Amino acid sequence: MRLIYGLALIAALVAVPEVVQAQQPQQQTQGAPGNRSRAQQRAPRTPGAVILQHKDELNLTAEQVAQIEKIDAELQEKNRPLQQQMRELRGNVSGDQLSDEQRAELRQKTAPINEEIRKNTMAAREQILQVLSPEQQQRAKELWQPARRRQGGSGNPRT
Repeated sequence: MRLIYGLALIAALVAVPEVVQAQQPQQQTQGAPGNRSRAQQRAPRTPGAVILQHKDELNLTAEQVAQIEKIDAELQEKNRPLQQQMRELRGNVSGDQLSDEQRAELRQKTAPINEEIRKNTMAAREQILQVLSPEQQQRAKELWQPARRRQGGSGNPRT
């Protein structure tokens, strides 16, 4: 159980910078990867962003892209207040500045929020799968596996 809370906390903390970036004006930068900010070079964090990053490979239609963009925007809107709650609970303290007891207390406080974020994300994945063909669904599940590993998950597909 302690491991689950720890993994959930890590996943939520990883997602927070994405929300902050999403609230800042986007700048279009063209050219080599060296011209992009670190945030732009990061892997996408939402299931929709992962799929949209591979839209050519998946041969997505314009309609599929629009539907996935809508699902992704709805997910971000649902999770935004939850991620704000996480930031408020965490404050300006990084995890390495907390004692084991403080970290455990923070995990306990954030566990319900993390669970809600996880449920929202899984629901968005299911919605996205409904938009895709069977072949696209299989590839989407493969694309989501590495994203879960980067965020501290097991990488085993749940869908």
